[in-house]
Amino acid sequence: MEVNETFDPNDPNLTHQLAEAQYAAASAIYGSADAAEILSAVVVFGGKAYQEAQLALIEPDLDPPKLRIVAQRAGTSIVAVNTLRLFSTYPAYETLGAVEYLYAARIDDDPFLTDEEREKLRQEKVTALLIVPLMVGQNMTGLIMMSNPEPVTTPTPMLRALRNLADQIAVVFENRALLRRTESSLGEVQTLYELNRGLLAAQDPLELLRAISSHLAPDADTIMHVAVSRRRDGGEDVAVQHIITRKGEQVVSIPIKGMRIGKLLSGEQTEVTFVEDVQAAPVDVPLLELLRERTHSYAVIIARTSDRHADIVSVAYETPHTFDSHDRRLYAASADQLNIVLQNQRLLQESQAGAEQLSRQVRVLQLLNRVATSISGFQTEKQLLDNIIREMQEGLNIDHIGVALIQPDGHNGVVLSEYPDAGAVGAVIDMQDNPMIAALMRDPSKAVVVQNVDTDPIVPAAVRAALKGVGVHGVMILPLYVQNSFIGTIGFDLYEEGRYFSPETIELAETMTSQLVVGLQNIRLFNEARRRAEQMQSVATLGQALQVSLEIEPVLRVMLTSGVGIVPTEQMSVALFDEYQGLLRVVGRYEDGDSEISLSDGPLLALKDTYAGQVWSTGVMLTMGGGSAPGTPDTNAVMIAPIRARDHRLGTVTIAAPTGATYGDTDKAIFQQMVNLLAVALENAATYARSQRAAQSEAMVNEMTARFQQFSDVEGLVTSAVSELGKVLGARRARVRLADSDAPTRQTEMKR
Repeated sequence: MEVNETFDPNDPNLTHQLAEAQYAAASAIYGSADAAEILSAVVVFGGKAYQEAQLALIEPDLDPPKLRIVAQRAGTSIVAVNTLRLFSTYPAYETLGAVEYLYAARIDDDPFLTDEEREKLRQEKVTALLIVPLMVGQNMTGLIMMSNPEPVTTPTPMLRALRNLADQIAVVFENRALLRRTESSLGEVQTLYELNRGLLAAQDPLELLRAISSHLAPDADTIMHVAVSRRRDGGEDVAVQHIITRKGEQVVSIPIKGMRIGKLLSGEQTEVTFVEDVQAAPVDVPLLELLRERTHSYAVIIARTSDRHADIVSVAYETPHTFDSHDRRLYAASADQLNIVLQNQRLLQESQAGAEQLSRQVRVLQLLNRVATSISGFQTEKQLLDNIIREMQEGLNIDHIGVALIQPDGHNGVVLSEYPDAGAVGAVIDMQDNPMIAALMRDPSKAVVVQNVDTDPIVPAAVRAALKGVGVHGVMILPLYVQNSFIGTIGFDLYEEGRYFSPETIELAETMTSQLVVGLQNIRLFNEARRRAEQMQSVATLGQALQVSLEIEPVLRVMLTSGVGIVPTEQMSVALFDEYQGLLRVVGRYEDGDSEISLSDGPLLALKDTYAGQVWSTGVMLTMGGGSAPGTPDTNAVMIAPIRARDHRLGTVTIAAPTGATYGDTDKAIFQQMVNLLAVALENAATYARSQRAAQSEAMVNEMTARFQQFSDVEGLVTSAVSELGKVLGARRARVRLADSDAPTRQTEMKR
């Protein structure tokens, strides 16, 4: 066993020698600022027998706890070092602060060590071990550890002396630490003062990065600002906004796709994270995906202004960088101030944006108010469209607006109004073979927006050529729906390349278009009401005219002249049932302003395989053509109504509209009323004719009776009767035979 030969334990002057040696070591300790010299004084005093020696100080701000080795024995010399070692790797580390020293002349014989600790020391080729903790009060601030591959015996007085020297060393380092902390605190205060002054003076995030670069991280390779926000639809946006590198500054807007947001928009208001080695960092560290390639170490400050917005400032180093306790305190102290400044800047930006938005809203409301109040002042659709689209063009800042209304055939639209005038009024637009119109019809609630007619596939080649021919770059089309009927479109054109329809412009255009539709609906309802009132007045006049005459021919003439103007009529025909023929006979016709009446020799219509016969047989009005009946999209609109009088049918009335016109529900009701009036007039005429024939017959009988009474003989009476009957019946020859049972038959014959 090797013996520590610094002092002879059998020397009677041992105590005196120890005192002198301890005094010399203490003088060296107090007189030196070098850790290697302090450890050398300890080794010279009582550690020459140990092959390994080290002086380590506890780093109080590290988690898990670590010791920084500041000096160690390397062979025959002692040198200063700077190496971190986990506190938990030292033998009996949990109890070192409670013992005077841990001494084991031979680790195999020491009961204080655990089996695991002995095994580990054996692997390190340690047989003798001495650990003396550095204590200040009740706090352990470091340790001196000496070891040797062979057993070493150290006398107890020397161990106690080493403990005294360790206490002195602890006080020396504590005083120096206090002095450094004081100096560091003054430096930190000065740095924080300059940093906070720079942060408070910053007007935008880029100036914040400048302040951080100047006062907090002047040696950083890259300082970056990343904005994180949550959209209203639940999605999240992450974008790099500002960058400062050694080469310069940049204001950018680089979206980061697929980045894991994690807890960036939740948790504490501010948070500082340090990553000294990106390769060993956890995967959920903020910005690791973005900085992994060209960064070795970085710090991240997360400032959360709300649960919807967060700002991230990263300070990155391309080479390894250690964030010591000084750096960490500065980052932590500046994080709150950075968060406050960023929040104030965001609030200011939101206030400015809110003011601008409020100003825009005021202008929009004024525009909408002008449109709404002016709608009721127009009597025709043309006047309404001309004025409203001018307001829309100026209010929306659109280059050109045009309105096309669908024609009755449903195939084409005609431009009725435009602003500014480009000569398009009257132009015909194909509404059937146009994909943009088809898309509008599929979803009328959504505008068809073409931001670039050159690249959008929805624009047909012919339409693209026409639009490019007049300089149109972007197109937006909105539908015009009146009373649930698609009546046309309103188109918005942009000529300047680079301009686009913003969501606000689209929304405002939709709102104004809805007001325009209300105006069109009001005009159409007013015109419809006025037209219906005129029709009702015409029907009343027709009824009066039909009741004036009690003969069929005048009644038909009134119907064919006065009835054609009540509903749109190009042709009209009246057919009455011919009882002798068992068919319908056309007794009156109107076409192109001419009317014709033929009561006895008009054309006959079969009751089968004809529309008129179908209506007469079923007694149900039929409407077809003009797009109203399947298979007849290109024919004139036709209505056929039965003429009914009480319990029997008299015939039918057929009308055909001008080309392109259609019949609505009001027209059907008016036409039915007209036919009903005609039926009453015809029934009255028929009743009057029957009454007239009965009166004539009765008068004739009375006259003949009076004449018969003038004759006294049978022959004269018979002759007179035959003559009068022949006149009434229109007969040319009459014969009367008289028979008597007792006399031969006599015959009287009369010729006219």
